[in-house]
Amino acid sequence: RETATSAWRILPGVAGRHLQLEDRSQASFPASFYGTQRWSASSEVATMVHAAGSSLNQLRFSRLQVRATAATACTGTVQAAFRPANLDLSNLTMPVDGETVEHFRSYLAFPLTLTAAAGEYQVCVCECSAACTDGDCTGVPTHIGTLVVTERVEVGREWIFSIGTPQSVEITGTGLTWKKDRILLVDCSQTC
Repeated sequence: RETATSAWRILPGVAGRHLQLEDRSQASFPASFYGTQRWSASSEVATMVHAAGSSLNQLRFSRLQVRATAATACTGTVQAAFRPANLDLSNLTMPVDGETVEHFRSYLAFPLTLTAAAGEYQVCVCECSAACTDGDCTGVPTHIGTLVVTERVEVGREWIFSIGTPQSVEITGTGLTWKKDRILLVDCSQTC
């Protein structure tokens, strides 16, 4: 895509549907957060937002802002701003066209407790120096995803299933009804 408003163009590879990059040893990616991430949290309950990106060790002084706005832009009122608690650098290997490729991914973990009402909020990050306060971000905030806040369902739960055995999932919270409320099971690397 050439501009923010132009249409996306497919870049097919010569030998298939994937674009092949040569000389991967020299490849470098700019320090940035991935866009269109999604998180969920319960209102007034401490949770951890893991914001993923590339080379985030260079952005460890970033601030995460939760903004009240319907648009995918960082223009709404800042509901809260948070400092990162820790940095997790992951070196993943994955098969691509029969060969193993290393992919470097990192996460900045932001502990947060929101007192905001249930709804959808935009998550933005902004740069900050080591000594700045949460409100002293420099530059224009960057939109990296959406945070859904619920007052009904307790989130952050984990279930472990045995293969081939009937099992049940118990969802806890307040104001839930078996007539209307449903769950969706998705792969751990997907979003619903």
